Amino acid sequence: MSARHVVVNDAQTADRRAPGDVVLDLDRLMAALGGAGPHVRHVALRALRGAREAAVRLREDVTVWDVRPTTTSAPTTGGEIP
Repeated sequence: MSARHVVVNDAQTADRRAPGDVVLDLDRLMAALGGAGPHVRHVALRALRGAREAAVRLREDVTVWDVRPTTTSAPTTGGEIP
């Protein structure tokens, strides 16, 4: 078994997560790291990249919600998070 990966375009969609699911969200990560600023964004982007790489390798039966703002509103699923 491996994790199910869902790419969504807003945090509200990811709020449907179950306990134990993983949410990858740049805005939430920046807030946790101290808010706005180019230095915070830089650190958050590198952390998010590492989290995405780790999420691809998860073997647990969880859903990984990858929040990526786009112009489409439909969630998509896939086997790998780029």
